[in-house]
Amino acid sequence: MPLVNRPTLARIKRKLFGVPGETVAITPQPPVVFEGVVQAFDEPDHTVPLPPGDDLPGSADTVVLGNSLPKSGTHMLNQTVEFLGRWNNTGLHVNINGYRLSDPHSPGLHRCPAPRVVPRLRPGYAVTAHLAYHAEIDAYLNSRGGSSVRHVFMVRDPRDLIVSWMRYATYSKTFASHGPFKSTHEHLRDNFASDADRLVYAIEKRTQFAYHNYTGWMKSPATRVVRFEDLHDGLEAAGRGELRPGLGGLLTFLDVEPESVDLRALHAGVYGQSITSMRDKFKPSSFRDSFEPRHYALIDNDHWRHAVEAFGYDW
Repeated sequence: MPLVNRPTLARIKRKLFGVPGETVAITPQPPVVFEGVVQAFDEPDHTVPLPPGDDLPGSADTVVLGNSLPKSGTHMLNQTVEFLGRWNNTGLHVNINGYRLSDPHSPGLHRCPAPRVVPRLRPGYAVTAHLAYHAEIDAYLNSRGGSSVRHVFMVRDPRDLIVSWMRYATYSKTFASHGPFKSTHEHLRDNFASDADRLVYAIEKRTQFAYHNYTGWMKSPATRVVRFEDLHDGLEAAGRGELRPGLGGLLTFLDVEPESVDLRALHAGVYGQSITSMRDKFKPSSFRDSFEPRHYALIDNDHWRHAVEAFGYDW
């Protein structure tokens, strides 16, 4: 039995994606490696079965697509955008091969190529994504039709990502609550004597991640690249009423006047409040506090060097 009735599905389709039955031309694309799995672009199209609720669009005439490397501040960005009051957070998350909803009643991943999903996103919503670079999506974002999409790409030092992923997968109840990740959580929790040992596993695990598939966004004219460190610093400084360039540049990109934002309220509402935040005091290059010689040895190769340098960090 469907979670919502057909009239409700039709209403939501019109609201989020536009006219029912609308099609978007797609040219064949080669498979893209995502999380070490080859995903094809021949899956059937779907609409998003959002549960009924008061998820009406905000007042903005744009949609914010908050894209990122996993563990690079996806939720921190999304909460910042939602706080501004012009975009409603639907809980929609887009990957290159499909989309899912954060609602607990969502049946999971809906397979539909991202080039079909992105053109259908409606103004007034904030959407999260872990989207590898795709030339067709980039072309759309740079076209007149894509002018209503504000694409923000969050990056973070891949070495910090390793530490963040290890700690999140080991200690986060949020991570453990997701069925597909439960076995990883239990393995990290029960089978290692220390976090240093867990880091060895994390490096080996994350080496399979195709960072190079994301680097194209760094040169996309329609994309605002935001460093995790800069947004984090901006939100921290906002608590003192200070506007830092990283946060100010993001607000300007979103067509929000920085002077219109209550910085202290933004700090109180967003800083450290992400559902994936690990609460500890953050500092740039924090991996240096965790890495031992054996960890440096494991990343001393072209894969990790390219990943670090391609996202603008010094090796």
